Formats: sequence, structure tokens, C-alpha cells
Amino acid sequence: MRDIEHEALAGGWRSLCVGVLLQAIQRAEASSKLCKPELKRRLDGHGGWDKEILNQRSVARTWIEGGIGTITFEDCCEAVGVDPDRTRSRIYDWCQSRKRKPMTEWDVGG
Repeated sequence: MRDIEHEALAGGWRSLCVGVLLQAIQRAEASSKLCKPELKRRLDGHGGWDKEILNQRSVARTWIEGGIGTITFEDCCEAVGVDPDRTRSRIYDWCQSRKRKPMTEWDVGG
């Protein structure tokens, strides 16, 4: 019985960490698209930055860079079995590549 409880807790922890990682990556990636001037105009109609998205980007990037939190980036990477430095680098590379992709209308709402 004890092994089953441990396995269930370990699996739940991994699932939580995967969810937290994916949310941070999504926020960092989505806000990377804001670098395009035409999208900035579409977001608020005045050519400015959407403050909530910028705040999410800032929080996500701080967390990915090693900012403190109840669950850290390093904790999540360890739980999932990936190297934090390599994962961090891959996230930044991916976000940079998304900046160069053409925008579509559904990208704005997603």
C-alpha cells in the first residue's frame, strides 16, 4: 500500500510540474509575439503594449531564469527529468524562433 501511495504522489508531483512548466513556456512564447508592431496595434487599438500580457511575460521569464517561488523552475525540471540550464536555453531559442514566424488571426486570441 505504501508503494502505491508513493507512486501516486510522485506521479501527481510530476504532472503538476509539467503543467507549471507548460504554462510558463506558453506565457513566455505568447508574449514574444508582441514584438511585432502590427500585433501591438491589434491588441489594444492604440499601438501600445497589453499590460497583463507583459506582466505575465515578466513573471514567466523571472521564474524561468531562476526566480524564487513555491515551486521553482529547477524543481520542475528535476521532477520531469530534464536539465534546467539546457531546458532554459531551449525555451529562449523557441521563443526567439516564434518571433520570426508569420502571424495569423487566431494567434492573437490563443
